[in-house]
Amino acid sequence: MNNPVSNICFTAWMRKVRITLIRFVGGEIEIPCRNLKYLCTFLAACRLSGNTSLAGSEFYFTSSPQSWIGHGETVDVTSAQGATFSLASSFDTSGLHLIIGEANVGEWGLDFVAPGRVPLSPGEYDNAARWPFEATTQPGLSFINWGEGRGDNTLSGYFDVLNIQYSSGVVVSAAIDFVQYDETINTWWNFGSLRYNSDLPITPVPEPEATVLAAAGLFLFLWYPARRKTKGAGNL
Repeated sequence: MNNPVSNICFTAWMRKVRITLIRFVGGEIEIPCRNLKYLCTFLAACRLSGNTSLAGSEFYFTSSPQSWIGHGETVDVTSAQGATFSLASSFDTSGLHLIIGEANVGEWGLDFVAPGRVPLSPGEYDNAARWPFEATTQPGLSFINWGEGRGDNTLSGYFDVLNIQYSSGVVVSAAIDFVQYDETINTWWNFGSLRYNSDLPITPVPEPEATVLAAAGLFLFLWYPARRKTKGAGNL
């Protein structure tokens, strides 16, 4: 039997489906592959996070302490604050390839490619593999830390293209959210949002400590009234 202290699940009902949002396993926070997306939706609904829209471009990511790319960092850079968003030259012109940098903060690379190297269109792209080594039936994904020279050998994850526009075959505007698991390890997660020439707002993910507090608060909110009701019924 698992130790109840070292293996705790926080679950919630989303669209009438019970899902495990967070697991605490051996002292580490683990978010199952697809559930980070649901967690973001759940926390946004609880009004724990939010951000006003910014015209231009913005890149936000947060990461687990174990992640190789993010190293536990949370970063939010915008073109309005001096960050640069440059289309990277690539042999693959079907997807979106960006280099993002801001002085004294860092430099990152992002690559999003549809299966079969066709142009990206709005929708969910599951079962992503490391670009440019993905199978023809898989979407390609790559989030790397150029500034510190960190990239994955393998990865898994998914991304959602919320909006994308091309002009003469070149991406001129895009809004994409993604999750990348470094070396395909669930606890090595990176959650990110890109807004390239887009004012679609980003909803940041709270730090792990805030997530844990939110889970505990929700548990107490649901459990304590039920306990009082049960206790009162027993005194009748």
